[in-house]
Amino acid sequence: MKTKVREEIIKWISTTEDEELLETLLQIKESSDSVDWFDALSEIEKKSIKQGSADHELGNTFSSEDFWRTVSGKE
Repeated sequence: MKTKVREEIIKWISTTEDEELLETLLQIKESSDSVDWFDALSEIEKKSIKQGSADHELGNTFSSEDFWRTVSGKE
């Protein structure tokens, strides 16, 4: 099954004239070849994400509406 699917995809890609599709496929390939995005973060960024996750698990959250109200100064 895998071989048949692979052959169909190769044939399809090799005959397409759709440049946008080819660019998208190239981006998918490059993203799958690259390092995990989390591993590329700084230790400070990782710590911040982990803290946010812990806050969420503890219920220390607020709505987007509350956030924007605070940011805009319309409390």
